[in-house]
Amino acid sequence: MKSLTYIVLVLMLLSAEVTVYAQACTGGQIYTKEAFTHGRFEVKMQSAEGNGVVSSFFLYNLDLNCNWPAENNEIDIEMTGNKDSLYFTTHYPGPWYYGDVYEPSFNPHDTMVEYAFEWTPGVVKWFVEGQLVYTQNQPFVSQLIHPMRIMMNLWAANAVSWVGPWDPSIMPVQSEYELVRYYSYTPGSGNSGSGNNFTFQWEDNFNSLDTSRWEVEQNGGFNGNYCTFKGSSVEFTSGKLILKMEDPAQNPPTIPVTFSVNTASMNLNGGDVINLAGPFNGWCGNCTPMTKIGDVWTKTLYLPAGEHEYVFVRNFWQETGNAPLGSKCDYNPCDQFANYAVVVPYGYNSVTAETPCWGYCEPCQEALIPQSWSSDVSATKARLNWDPTGICDYSFEIRGKSINSNSWVTLNVSPSSPNFLDVTGLSNNTTYVWQIRSTCSSSQLPTITKWSKLDTFTTECKFPDSLWSFNPNSTSVVLNWNQVPASYGYQIQGGESSGSGYVDIILSSTKSSFLANGLKANTTYIWRMRSACNSSGSIASEFSPWYIFTTPPAKREIPERTVFISPNPVESKARIFAEAGSNSDSHLEVYNLAGRLVKEINFTKGDIIEFDASEFPSGVYHIVLTFENSMKRGKFLKL
Repeated sequence: MKSLTYIVLVLMLLSAEVTVYAQACTGGQIYTKEAFTHGRFEVKMQSAEGNGVVSSFFLYNLDLNCNWPAENNEIDIEMTGNKDSLYFTTHYPGPWYYGDVYEPSFNPHDTMVEYAFEWTPGVVKWFVEGQLVYTQNQPFVSQLIHPMRIMMNLWAANAVSWVGPWDPSIMPVQSEYELVRYYSYTPGSGNSGSGNNFTFQWEDNFNSLDTSRWEVEQNGGFNGNYCTFKGSSVEFTSGKLILKMEDPAQNPPTIPVTFSVNTASMNLNGGDVINLAGPFNGWCGNCTPMTKIGDVWTKTLYLPAGEHEYVFVRNFWQETGNAPLGSKCDYNPCDQFANYAVVVPYGYNSVTAETPCWGYCEPCQEALIPQSWSSDVSATKARLNWDPTGICDYSFEIRGKSINSNSWVTLNVSPSSPNFLDVTGLSNNTTYVWQIRSTCSSSQLPTITKWSKLDTFTTECKFPDSLWSFNPNSTSVVLNWNQVPASYGYQIQGGESSGSGYVDIILSSTKSSFLANGLKANTTYIWRMRSACNSSGSIASEFSPWYIFTTPPAKREIPERTVFISPNPVESKARIFAEAGSNSDSHLEVYNLAGRLVKEINFTKGDIIEFDASEFPSGVYHIVLTFENSMKRGKFLKL
């Protein structure tokens, strides 16, 4: 084996768009619908011969969406047609890769050979005809963490130093596969593979295409690939999977493809025309007018197999009806364009694209449904929220019920109302469901939308989920908490940690802090809270866990004139003139208005304390300076 030990940047992404290279040949690619994490993966195959040609069996994180290269994971077995070598490689975020080259005693291009690799946490092993030939167990292998698809492809690479200069005259060429096996990783309970740590799950002998297991690439490619992957280059013949590399058809067969869009949400003028634009007409904005039938515009074109991007255009690029950027119907959600796309599979007689509402993924009946969610849920009330579409919001209808009820309660909401509704009189510890739909003005269609998806919430009387103390001194402390939505008030209970009696304090629902006075110096206290969840207080939450604080020993405060902050207001750097004496050590604490400690610094023997407040959000901040025998408070404004 020849060790390459290469760690380099790469730019190849298997799910990327087809480039200018991919016009010179067609290749084949197939991959599993399921993604796998760890296991043993076996293949019996014969690679294709010829300069520039790459045959493969590999795992790849095809589901990384827009997270490349941060989630880049790949494990390869590759053969290049210019040599008899086998390439064993792993790929990582960065992107970078690491691998070795194995020189077999046979020619993989004229021999059907069984290969395998085992992927376990932190280790990858490669096998040829059942013999272990290479292992990766370096620390970086632990970065292989993402589920990956089993993939096979045949393509021509623009990489002369690796595969040699590609010669199109060698086409057609093909790679052949007799079987693929998958074993799950079952350490300690398996019966196959290294250490019997794997369990057989399935084998495909390729007698025919198993559509429940495999997906055939219809129109794909990546940078540096001369070929476009086409479904016509994948065949199942005589118990073999055949991937072919061929000259692209000069006059490929075409089939009728029907496009349509619903403009019910638009205010079109009588002379407006909706056009279809895409690569098939050079993205011309007024070359392919569509036909209007009611609110739906349609157009049928004859197109070859592949993936075809498109948008709808009002007049000559006056307005574009495209997919929402980054949405499920955005052809490439990782780029700056927002085009629709239709897949025309090889061998189909006709294709009809879905009819979206203008500027949406869904039909108008679904696109115009408000998005809904619940908030501020308490024991007896909740807030129902929705996000209007801005198109079909003439009025709203809400229906809801407890999950165990058979009857809906319906409420009508006028368009002038805020985009929420507070419902009261609910039962404590009960689960409710609700939906909303819009009605449209008479000039818009549809007249009424479908119901939104069910939103669910459960009423509950909750105690404050966050308690903390602020600025304790020898005789007082500020008790703070996060308010509970829809609470009717609070009860604080507290006292000395060593005592048996506690003080109860009742506060209104508007409070989020309480100043406790009359405390003892150098003493540990405990306190807890609960919420009142109805006006009478008959429904109350459980108490929160106990919170503990200790008052400091009694100290003498420095007079007000001895603390000076400059500049005030503060933009970035701030100086505090402590005037505590050159031999005093100082401790600085900075709190925001919520009583949260945001900065803490110790200073040694200095009258001037300087600190950086550039990262503080704008607002008012409290400072506490503690010296050897004294304490002083102040405040400043951060711009």
